[in-house]
Amino acid sequence: MPFTLTRPIAEIRLGIGTIHEKWEWISGTPVNLFASDLQNEDSCFVDSSIIPDENFFSLIQNLRQGQALISGDRFLAARTLNADQSAWKDLKTIEVQMPETVDRLWKIFQLNGREIRRDFYRITKGRSSEVLNDPFTRIYNPADVFIEPGVSVKAAIINAESGPVYLGKNSQVLEGAVIRGPFALGEDSVISMSAVIRGDTSVGPYCRVGGEINNSVFFSHTNKAHHGFLGNSVVGSWCNLGAGTTASNMKNNFKNIRLWNDWSNDYEDTGLQFCGLMMGDYATAAINTSFNTATWVGAGARVIGAGFPPARIPHFVQGGSEGFKTISLQDITESVSRFFNLKKKEFSESDKKLIAQAFALAAELGNSGSSKLPE
Repeated sequence: MPFTLTRPIAEIRLGIGTIHEKWEWISGTPVNLFASDLQNEDSCFVDSSIIPDENFFSLIQNLRQGQALISGDRFLAARTLNADQSAWKDLKTIEVQMPETVDRLWKIFQLNGREIRRDFYRITKGRSSEVLNDPFTRIYNPADVFIEPGVSVKAAIINAESGPVYLGKNSQVLEGAVIRGPFALGEDSVISMSAVIRGDTSVGPYCRVGGEINNSVFFSHTNKAHHGFLGNSVVGSWCNLGAGTTASNMKNNFKNIRLWNDWSNDYEDTGLQFCGLMMGDYATAAINTSFNTATWVGAGARVIGAGFPPARIPHFVQGGSEGFKTISLQDITESVSRFFNLKKKEFSESDKKLIAQAFALAAELGNSGSSKLPE
């Protein structure tokens, strides 16, 4: 949470691609999210929180029918005809070292630079980059810059000396932008004029991003087009951050940062000195919004008003430092539909159904949360 209210863990973006996409790049074959119709087929099931790599994939390839990989009492992968995990106790188990997993929110930005590097070489191996002909753009270490077809870059500085830079199909880097790798820009996304993009940052497809960004991840279809700082942050899909929106990523006393954990219903020590904004899908922030260090914003929340909002904002509410009220399902659905139209995307029945399901789940889980600040 807040990202898994509206998506499975496998659709979390980390590096250039999502966990789901990484499995397909590594395996070279289509990979499905679990569905009931897979039952009674010879399938290999994998814990979706595992960050894929070639070493773990080789262990999966060697699994025979009726075998499973475990670490302690946790099933990591199983090749079986039976999708019901309660039956997996009868499988022959193979103990392996626990792989890296996305089990905490901050790992998404913390591991992002490493994952950009890994994904970069997976998806560019054996391919040739498009040539950038703009005479006013300066590229440092062009060997580690990969440009997909349709990319436009004008009068920008791209520095890949610290890590690779990937520019996705039909993306744009506008005049005066400065980018330092590792960096990934998704298909049809735009970096605004005069933007400053520091390393370990990923911008997913169909986003528009500007201002100053450091070590942050944007999932897809999200706008942060104007000035304002965002660092060590993760922003979901279909979010809009108004001009001047800024999030603190470090405490004034330099102590470890505590971040909301939705399952323990309390704040958790991250062990980090840097942690910024965690914003769920469909959430928005008004102009000049100032977020406290490590603010957790629920899906569909609208943050408005003066002052600092609390460090934990529930799903589907509107308000700020003076309190919140719940948004109706009709209100949030109509609002998101208008955003889809703004982005020239069809708002389908499945999109409408997803919002309704997320709204109901948020109510079921208890959406009041805590408004207290972490110590």
